Amino acid sequence: VTNNLKLSECGRLLTASLSAAAIISIYAVWQYFGLDFLRTSAPPGRATATLGNAVFLGNYLAFNLPIALGRLIEDRQSLLKRLIYLIATMVMAAGLVLTFSRGAWVGLIAGVLVLVIYLVRSRAQRVRSTLKSTSEPIGYRSTSWRRLALGILIVGVIFVSANFYRHPAVKQSQPVVDRALSSLDTDKGTVRT
Repeated sequence: VTNNLKLSECGRLLTASLSAAAIISIYAVWQYFGLDFLRTSAPPGRATATLGNAVFLGNYLAFNLPIALGRLIEDRQSLLKRLIYLIATMVMAAGLVLTFSRGAWVGLIAGVLVLVIYLVRSRAQRVRSTLKSTSEPIGYRSTSWRRLALGILIVGVIFVSANFYRHPAVKQSQPVVDRALSSLDTDKGTVRT
């Protein structure tokens, strides 16, 4: 399928995927706070949206969130598009946090690392091509790095702020930090299996 797609069609496909992920994330946040208007049979305390399972939703969002970050830092975007991608990134990060899916959190870290590696390689390639074509000095000021840092900071703030809310329907609701640290406890839960 990808052999038959043009670059502009790939961009539209990614935009459609990010739009769907943002919409699903909005519903996941609503669902977590008790506004489950579709009345899914999901247990309280973890967002599942329309996917029916918190792990499925977490993995879907962990796949799309680095793409949204990449679109956010892209140089060719207008200010309005950057704002839209910023909002989508924030909504998807909130949805991902509220799944309490540790595997998806690890997947997000891996996806962001791949994005950073891509940025480093593309920056080095641009520097090499500029050095070959001109003898002017190259500045190391890059707005892409600042935008990526801003995006990662926003995702981090959302992860931290989720610790201040405990779901009332769950007796032993775990904040995000406790949930993340519980993955290191090999005597309990799904880590044991």
